[in-house]
Amino acid sequence: MYSTKQKLVLLVVVITIKLSETERDDHNRDGAFPCGHKSSEHHQFPIKSYPLLGCTLSLIKNRHRVIDWTTELLAKSSSATITLTGLFGRSCIYTSNPSNVQHIIKTRFHFYQKDVILRRSLLDLLGNGIFLVDGAKWKFQRQLMSRELKASTFHQLVKTVTMKEFSSRLLPLFSSAIEEDHVLDLQDIFRRFTFDMVCQVAFGYDPHYLLPSLVLLNTPLADAYRTAINISMGRKRIEEKKEKQLLTKNPYSLDDFFDRMKDKQMDIYMHASICESMRLYPPVPQESKQAMEDDIWPDGTKVKKGTRVLYNIFAMGRSAELWGPRTYIGKDIAFMQIKLVAANVLRQYRFVPAVEGYSPVYGSCMTSKMRNGFH
Repeated sequence: MYSTKQKLVLLVVVITIKLSETERDDHNRDGAFPCGHKSSEHHQFPIKSYPLLGCTLSLIKNRHRVIDWTTELLAKSSSATITLTGLFGRSCIYTSNPSNVQHIIKTRFHFYQKDVILRRSLLDLLGNGIFLVDGAKWKFQRQLMSRELKASTFHQLVKTVTMKEFSSRLLPLFSSAIEEDHVLDLQDIFRRFTFDMVCQVAFGYDPHYLLPSLVLLNTPLADAYRTAINISMGRKRIEEKKEKQLLTKNPYSLDDFFDRMKDKQMDIYMHASICESMRLYPPVPQESKQAMEDDIWPDGTKVKKGTRVLYNIFAMGRSAELWGPRTYIGKDIAFMQIKLVAANVLRQYRFVPAVEGYSPVYGSCMTSKMRNGFH
């Protein structure tokens, strides 16, 4: 005999299957889904919502493009705020409304703490570090990190390590790729490059994750870190067929462009390019919090205690009505590293897709990445 809980789960499964079949038939006939769920008391968007299931079917359908999907929904909402209801009435609120975001991270900062789901997932990996704590602990750690990151000696250390990695590993690797007409996955290359730099600056240890050759080996530390991330997030690594990109020598036109620019001019253009890239593809596409008390947002959205709220940075950067650069500790150092590497690489090389017209696919994740790499 089944328990009451098991019967309820079975009922939900049967309903889900039936509704999926119905939705598929409706889509085949009409090619669109009618409005069916309110984002707040006075806004609607085109998602079907069912008893017990809520918007679960739409969420499953768009699970591989959650960031893009919620961005599209927010663009259709006149308040730039939507509420998605999941199984058994559980809901979470998404917003890209600047007034709401300011309300969450500044005005009522103490009302909203780190998302409990994120905290449970990453606690074993990150412990009670700045990424998972709130209140006095967060404030203390932020002040400590801010002092360290602003120190001139730390800036010089980062610059030294960056240039050492660049000249001893990155450049030789690119040169070998040209000589052997080899395909590189730039996303993987720069991931390894960054991992080595962070380990050297933070721990004084070089894991040699990136080598100055076309042989890309795994290392115990990098393997352990990647495994910890996968376990923490409950993800399984899936190997996919990847597109390819060729690395070739920079043409004279681009060389001339850099040669004719003064250093100050190049820095201005480089800075603007980085800002624009981060506007469209922010390193962290969205952040989640949990309401610790009942609240009402500036746009009138009512938030109940315990509700999960997410502000979509990806959507805010793509809004025609607004966009402002974010300020965060470590930003100056990050920009310095990007400029050092980008300026030196682009003076000597250019990157050309092997498949003409190839465009990288954005992957929904905790941090922004290209789904199949960048070959």
